Amino acid sequence: MTGTCGDLLLSDFPAILAGDAAAVFIGPALSRAAGYPAPAILLAELGQILGLSGTLRDIAAQAQHGLHGGDRQQIQQFIQERLGIDKLLPAALGQLSRLPFRHLWTGNHDTLIERAFTAAGRSLDIITDDAQLTPKLRPGTARLYKLHGSTEHMSSLLLDDSDPELLPTVRNASLALLQAQLRRLSFLFIALERDDPALQWALRLCDRETFDPRRRHYALVQRQADQADWSAELASHGLQVIEIDSQQELADLLAQLARQVAQRRVWISGSWPEGSDEETRRIHAIAEKLGRRIAKAGLSLVSGGGQLVGTATIAGFAYTLCDAGDWSLDRRLIIRTFPQPEPGQAPDRQYWATLREELAQLSGVVIFIGGEKLRQGQQIVADGVFQELEVARRAGAFLLPIGATGGAAHTIATALLGSDLPSTGQGMLRPTDTELLILADPTLSVAQLVDAACNVLQRAMGSH
Repeated sequence: MTGTCGDLLLSDFPAILAGDAAAVFIGPALSRAAGYPAPAILLAELGQILGLSGTLRDIAAQAQHGLHGGDRQQIQQFIQERLGIDKLLPAALGQLSRLPFRHLWTGNHDTLIERAFTAAGRSLDIITDDAQLTPKLRPGTARLYKLHGSTEHMSSLLLDDSDPELLPTVRNASLALLQAQLRRLSFLFIALERDDPALQWALRLCDRETFDPRRRHYALVQRQADQADWSAELASHGLQVIEIDSQQELADLLAQLARQVAQRRVWISGSWPEGSDEETRRIHAIAEKLGRRIAKAGLSLVSGGGQLVGTATIAGFAYTLCDAGDWSLDRRLIIRTFPQPEPGQAPDRQYWATLREELAQLSGVVIFIGGEKLRQGQQIVADGVFQELEVARRAGAFLLPIGATGGAAHTIATALLGSDLPSTGQGMLRPTDTELLILADPTLSVAQLVDAACNVLQRAMGSH
């Protein structure tokens, strides 16, 4: 990736995404990379099977008519055999599913996008018909608008996508919504192919909008033989064009965006047994106040719901948003609770490991508080917190242990003291030794420790 547009994308788009002011248009190139046939090949094969003649446009028109007539069953079976088979998910879609887009647009018939979101554990509402449109999204969900229908809803399929009048006839409300979003949101166009009819409609709608410098649209375009003409064409529609060399570069770029977005998210890792003693009350107060400060700073909270620490942090975060009349809880609070086994049963440690990996990928900073649990009546260090340390380190998160809270947090603080991880400058990954010693001072009050942690947090945010 080269050029000013690429720099703008990485510097500006993460904040746009975090502010829920972005949408994505996904072209067919990822479907081709996964092994699904191009429309021309699909139609040529279908024409042979049905005994149709003429141009591809003629075949498409006849197949569209047949899809709702006497050839319906044969056409549906053919499409299911070609497009209904699960292909290997492209890496770029795996990264895309982790970005907080809530509006996704495509003309693709296959279910690659849906499967990527399922694999990421994200809820996705599928819109294949204007009748399915509702004024508001369901809380916590994203919405995928499939302009040409889906193999999972055969009656919605548009095979004759060469007819310029067909799409506005059957998807008029969807196109009106797309135009409204192009006016209101910044779009990221990826996996584009020049002859994609859905893309051509989106570009026409772009032309109807007055350029607004506060709302940029970006296009990630793989280099081709006629790249100069293709890039110039996209730019003429107001898109900021970024040229890439491969699908892997697309995946890497989306991963960079995901890490940039993650910098505005703070994961509180830790646990502590319930109790009424002074130390337990102190741990609770630190966690609850940090939750409040994270909310006030406009950051997002990530939590695994650890005993006492997780619940106190979530409570402080939620109370602060509610007190301020802030309704962004569904966007700014990410919880992945660890299912506990029935008595006498072993926990699903593989699933727990998967959850920890996801929490680390979603977070830019990890604050460690306490980290102890009860085993056979004895209070011991919670080894799961050390596992969270390792996945956070691999993900490149900033590690912020409050050593004064004891348990695993104290052990982590001691290990980081004097370590090779950078503690200053761009890309720092831990507090300075002086900061670690302050955060490990058991004589400091709750307010002093929270202030010290927030000062480090602010410095960490400024380094990315």
